[in-house]
Amino acid sequence: MHFEPIIQQQQQQITREELARSKQAITELQHHYNTYEAQVRMLQSNMKTEEDAIQYSTLMLELNRCRENLNRHINAYNQLVQLANVQFPTSRLSDQAKKEIYHFYHSGRYNQVQLASQYGVQQSTISKIVNGPQPV
Repeated sequence: MHFEPIIQQQQQQITREELARSKQAITELQHHYNTYEAQVRMLQSNMKTEEDAIQYSTLMLELNRCRENLNRHINAYNQLVQLANVQFPTSRLSDQAKKEIYHFYHSGRYNQVQLASQYGVQQSTISKIVNGPQPV
């Protein structure tokens, strides 16, 4: 007997906000990874004992595992974007998205270009949101 796999062609619809939140989560993970890596590398210059060297080696192994996991998440996100039926039926952002954009920008963690890329809009749209009154 020969069985053929059943392949479903159904595509999942994803909103602009869902994509932006996923991308922001990855960006935050990358930021924390980079911060942690810098701290671990600083330990290298302060090693004085064999115990310090063992601790450093252990932390570097864990850091490498974290980098591999982060890369898997990035690849999974990119595959999701490729497979998903990304449709933005309106060019308007939701009120929730405007709040997120306003707060992310004013937190200092993201610039207008990054937010425009994440939310799939023009930078001028982001500028109007972040330079206008705080969304409610």
